[in-house]
Amino acid sequence: MFACINRIVRCLPFFVLLVGFCSAVQASDNWQSRVLPLSSPAQSTTLFSIAGSNTVGARLAPELVAAFLRAHGFSNVISKPIADNRQQISGYWDGEQKKFTANVMVEAKGSSTGFKALLNGEADLAASSRPIKQQEVIKLSSLGDMESSDSEHIVAIDGLAIIVSPSNPISKLSLTDIQRIFSGKVTRWSEVGGNQG
Repeated sequence: MFACINRIVRCLPFFVLLVGFCSAVQASDNWQSRVLPLSSPAQSTTLFSIAGSNTVGARLAPELVAAFLRAHGFSNVISKPIADNRQQISGYWDGEQKKFTANVMVEAKGSSTGFKALLNGEADLAASSRPIKQQEVIKLSSLGDMESSDSEHIVAIDGLAIIVSPSNPISKLSLTDIQRIFSGKVTRWSEVGGNQG
């Protein structure tokens, strides 16, 4: 079986992980339209919600949402946990004609959950730490082309380094070898030029 991990494999390219958001075209309405009915400072509204990737939703999405609210004139922007892997980011709007609290919900339970929430109308944005799968594209086709630049937005790129034990004589792995290892097709180092076993 595979050895303990503590040495970078020489000459190995980094995996690149695209981190982004998918949104339904009709869900990209101007956020201000959601607050037009509000008339009381005590009122609050949910501007939009994000569901999906833990990689995106745990820290990155809440920070992006807080920056979005500040950039649009909201004050007293705070983030608070509501439940496991769920946060509410809130800001206060103090306009001449309207005063209200706006909330954005962020739920981080995995990329697949974001696409399901988008399909079920439970989220406006799906956060994903992987490209959308073809079956997800098909299921979400009624909401628009999820692979178009209007729907899919890359917000970060993540790199992964593959490392092995110093006792492992492997000095180089191809991307094909790495794909075979992580897919479970390779289960012994000897299958990729390492020690027998």
